Amino acid sequence: MDHKYIHKILPVLILLSLSSVNAILAQIPSLPDNAQTKWIVDEPDEIVSYLIFDPATIKNRLPSSLRFITIGELAASYIPWASDHQNKYPTHADWGISFIEIVRMKTFEIDGCKPNWPDHGAAALWCARVAPTDPKSDSGQGKPFLVLDFWVPDSEFVDYMCRKGHYASYGVVRLQKIQMENGQVLSRLKA
Repeated sequence: MDHKYIHKILPVLILLSLSSVNAILAQIPSLPDNAQTKWIVDEPDEIVSYLIFDPATIKNRLPSSLRFITIGELAASYIPWASDHQNKYPTHADWGISFIEIVRMKTFEIDGCKPNWPDHGAAALWCARVAPTDPKSDSGQGKPFLVLDFWVPDSEFVDYMCRKGHYASYGVVRLQKIQMENGQVLSRLKA
């Protein structure tokens, strides 16, 4: 699947979304007592793009038990793209790494409740790579990701998720499969 076209669209979407981060932070709910939910996600279509970011802009979203993985760490581990980026932008050594995923699922529900999807409706997630602040607590099962934002195109479902203790905010994204003349299937993001 060719995702090159997404690099032209995503920066605009990301800048628009990041501009509202501080306003959204006041809406993050505390987790209800004994919170546990069952998520069902099946048959996803997705587009993923990677994004570096300045952790200072979202440091209040990071639990004290976690820290962001940085470009400097990756460069020190001889990751070529990180070394190249740090050489070109030395002030970005302490910047974090993340990904934006645009996803449409055939099935998406939380405890039996499903969102109302618009035509070609999709959700978007922004996830950062993190590690435990205490190296002794590292499970050794790889580096986890922290969901920084989860945009869903159904405001009532967003309210439901927040009441359940999950972070979500309203956002409209549409993802559509198209068949090319050569038989190749691409996913297309519609703004």
